[in-house]
Amino acid sequence: NHLLAISNLKQANIQLMYLDRAFRQMVLSDNVVQQKKYLAQVEQAKLSIASSIATAKPLMGQADEAAMLGKFELYYSKFYRNIELITQSYSSHQINNKLAIQWLESEDYRNTLKSTEALLSEMANQKKLAADVATVSANTLYKQSLIITITFISGSILSGLIFALILLLVCRCNYTGLLCHLFTNQELFLTPMRPLAEPDLTIM
Repeated sequence: NHLLAISNLKQANIQLMYLDRAFRQMVLSDNVVQQKKYLAQVEQAKLSIASSIATAKPLMGQADEAAMLGKFELYYSKFYRNIELITQSYSSHQINNKLAIQWLESEDYRNTLKSTEALLSEMANQKKLAADVATVSANTLYKQSLIITITFISGSILSGLIFALILLLVCRCNYTGLLCHLFTNQELFLTPMRPLAEPDLTIM
């Protein structure tokens, strides 16, 4: 989610720069064909910005992120309204080029654009920090899980070795006891066997 939000916020910032460039070229151009070309670029940039912000907005869940997003929307709506008024005049061929150039060169245009760009960058940086924190937390959790797994496996192996050692000692003690018993009662084995009686072959 963090990466998706970052991607869309950066894309919105890029499109905002494209919008500014296309708008400037449209206003400053004297060629009608070129004006239409730049107007189409302006409209495309506006749609791209709207799409990127719409995708990023549900991912801005933290209170500070939502506050920054609200502030951005305030600046951008002001910037957008003025752009919209001028582009509509170009679309309807009711061009007030002097008014457009005057607003383009105004301090209000520059400050609004600068503030809008800065907020987009700040939101992207904020999400990047959140992504870094999430990555560190995930790595920490992974390391802890790995340690627990290794500890469990090591404990299982050690328990198996201890059990095997105990079993070996028990078997060894039983074997030693058996040998002791056999040697203690060795007369059972040393007593000579009595010869078998010869069969009586006398014919009756």
